[in-house]
Amino acid sequence: MGWEGVGRIGGRREIPNPSRKLLTPNPSRRYAFLFSESIPREVREVKAAMKRCSDEREKRRLEVRLSRLQQTLKADADARVAAEVEREWKAEERAAVATGKGVFHLKAGEKRRRVLAKQFESLKEAGQLDAFMAKRRKRNAAKDRRKLPVAE
Repeated sequence: MGWEGVGRIGGRREIPNPSRKLLTPNPSRRYAFLFSESIPREVREVKAAMKRCSDEREKRRLEVRLSRLQQTLKADADARVAAEVEREWKAEERAAVATGKGVFHLKAGEKRRRVLAKQFESLKEAGQLDAFMAKRRKRNAAKDRRKLPVAE
């Protein structure tokens, strides 16, 4: 057996393993049920347990767990919005390339701006944009106050 066609990773020889393939090409599809069923169900269970709980220590532990679950759900929702924005942009870019435009890759900053614009649109539709912007202004004002030198 020869070693031709075998790459080196970190000084070690890598032997290709053709049987090592993903069951589905996109693992996020395989675990989508977590974000649509399992985690929301667990959030409901934790909230119910918090209502029943009388021990302060246990209640605090449940609050931390609930916070972590909600952060996970929000991160997944944000990732879905980012993926949707990227899909829309790629469709636009493919159409432009088909008409003769040169290939252009989206910069990270431009992608962030597009995601933020999409979030603003959804907040505006839900009527929550004013509250969001007020909270954002308050947070930025607090940052500015921290950065200002103290007058003596």
